Amino acid sequence: MNKIEKRDSDKYTRIENLNPYEFINCVAYELEMRKQNKESEIIYNETNGYILHGISISEIKITNKINLKDLIYNIFPFLYDNVKNLIKKKEPTISDEELEKTIKNSSIDIKDIIQNYIKNEDVVFHEVFYENNDKMEKLTKAKLIEIINKTSFAPNITPNFSVPPTYQKHHKYVTLHSINLELPEKDLVEYIKRIKKDYDTNKLKIKMPVDLINDNFKENNELCTQRKYEEKKYKKIKIEKKTGKTQYKSSKIIFDSPKKVADMLYIYDQTKRNFPRKEIRPELNAYHNSEFTYDTYYFYEAVAKEFIDNNGYLELVSKPL
Repeated sequence: MNKIEKRDSDKYTRIENLNPYEFINCVAYELEMRKQNKESEIIYNETNGYILHGISISEIKITNKINLKDLIYNIFPFLYDNVKNLIKKKEPTISDEELEKTIKNSSIDIKDIIQNYIKNEDVVFHEVFYENNDKMEKLTKAKLIEIINKTSFAPNITPNFSVPPTYQKHHKYVTLHSINLELPEKDLVEYIKRIKKDYDTNKLKIKMPVDLINDNFKENNELCTQRKYEEKKYKKIKIEKKTGKTQYKSSKIIFDSPKKVADMLYIYDQTKRNFPRKEIRPELNAYHNSEFTYDTYYFYEAVAKEFIDNNGYLELVSKPL
């Protein structure tokens, strides 16, 4: 027999326990999967929220035209074989032509070169010559170490949330260079808030190539307020109350609370499974140990319809048009 799900099911309580930095991303994903009728396929991965990427040896500039990647296989000849063997282990059927291309395009981490080659006394450093301003110069081990010590590095950190991002052509991804993590947390947070505020209020206009090619970018010189921006993103929802009166409420009320989002998804899921309100409300009452009013129920129903069935979830992760 088809039984109604419990509100304390893991699929709903996990939403209440999402990390704040990934909350809206994960909620948008939950909504998108329901829109595509793939709710049963949702899988959360354990992550710490980000990936720290290695620094490529291409960042080490020997001259204006030559970087360490150009010389590395001559300095450490057997590195070539090491890279080749790793690739063949991952792709046993790779052709010789593709293998050569892959070796050439492989990203080699400077950390690996320093620890396993430069500082390893058992590894021979083959000095090489290179051209610099029409003169031939020798790259010694001491000189390479000096170049590395003088090079400024900025490792890349990219988001790695529990679920994939919800992709939309109006996304605005930016790369913030040279963020000094030695600065106080307050300063860094205020810096991000400043950029975000200027973007939300149209002071910062970002034109992506896809916008320009497809004429999607609409020049907007109006400096809107944060309130106006939130009204576009978190639409006011029309609710027909049990008394017959009509009311408008901002959906932001729900998206500011993980527990309310979980309630909304619970209502949506059980309604899709053809359970009536008279069976869904008692489950909500029991979970919250208080009455889940009809007015609240109707509001959550209406928000779910707007953000799932009417694709409102897309504007949770992109700028409202």
